[in-house]
Amino acid sequence: MVWLQATSRMSSWGDPTDEWRGLAPMSSHTICFPTSYGVPDIYAAYQAKAIPDAQRRECNDSEHAKVVAGMHTIFDHFEHFSTANLNDCLDMLRGYTEPSIAFDWDGEGIKLLYGQGAGAGASIQVASQQALGLPVGEVGQLYLCRPDASDTDTFIIGIIRAITKQNRQNGVNMQWFQLTDNDADKYAGTYASVLASNTRYTHIVLCCIY
Repeated sequence: MVWLQATSRMSSWGDPTDEWRGLAPMSSHTICFPTSYGVPDIYAAYQAKAIPDAQRRECNDSEHAKVVAGMHTIFDHFEHFSTANLNDCLDMLRGYTEPSIAFDWDGEGIKLLYGQGAGAGASIQVASQQALGLPVGEVGQLYLCRPDASDTDTFIIGIIRAITKQNRQNGVNMQWFQLTDNDADKYAGTYASVLASNTRYTHIVLCCIY
């Protein structure tokens, strides 16, 4: 499944309050493709000739020329910047000025990999979970879960120890973790299990992967 996540700034480094999230309010992610299970239907797009050429940014010719000149200056002054290094850099820079490259995957290869359609072979349980727009839990994986709206926690940490059902509802047995020191940084602090060995059943719709 392809997800999109965003922050308010280009970089969140050093600002723990600027968290990755989806485009909609109170969402952890945005699913990019409306096809089955949120997976792009590559083969259908290929058949419809709907896969675009390679995308590239608009090129500022004067700025581009400065960067190219800078590469040659580095080559002239640093012996460890080899001819091969220079050519690699110039090849990348040509991507800004040359025509976009057409999609050229082999059709038979696409059919072999994607011909059964998006999400083919997924179990009924997976289908039910994805129909709700929710991630499918995996045993042993660590999850950041969104707490209730009234909760002061930014996130809750848990590990899925088992996939289970209760009253015919899909769910998981989660081992939850909490900070060992309530005054510690919640992003860099140390976490320990809330229950040393036991797990708690959680209706799976409460869990969302970050």
